[in-house]
Amino acid sequence: MAAYYSMYEDRMELTNKQVYGTITWQLTIAGLCQGVVVDQKPKLMIVKVGDPVKFACRHDDGSYIPALWYQQKPGQGMKLMVYSAGAAMGDTEKGFTSWRLDRPDVLESSLSLESAGSAEAAGYFCA
Repeated sequence: MAAYYSMYEDRMELTNKQVYGTITWQLTIAGLCQGVVVDQKPKLMIVKVGDPVKFACRHDDGSYIPALWYQQKPGQGMKLMVYSAGAAMGDTEKGFTSWRLDRPDVLESSLSLESAGSAEAAGYFCA
């Protein structure tokens, strides 16, 4: 077994580093949420170019104040789109100013776009 491992040690080391990075990211996100249950709807959306888009997010803990929305395009990392520090508040990041955040209270928020373009083809996540 030791001979087998040493023969593939370089490959195993690369894999271990990749797994460590993934685990670290997942633990960071889990640490931010601290057991808060987050429900995002819809889970999947397919729209035509020019159609409106709206995502809704709700969580179950009124003591968890921030709301964050992220975009992830294929082959890229997640990009922060909007950060909200409380109800009726929100800071939109550069490059996402066409998106609108609605946050009536600390438990829910929605993110919408009047007219989707092909540049918006991505995954969207709330936290």
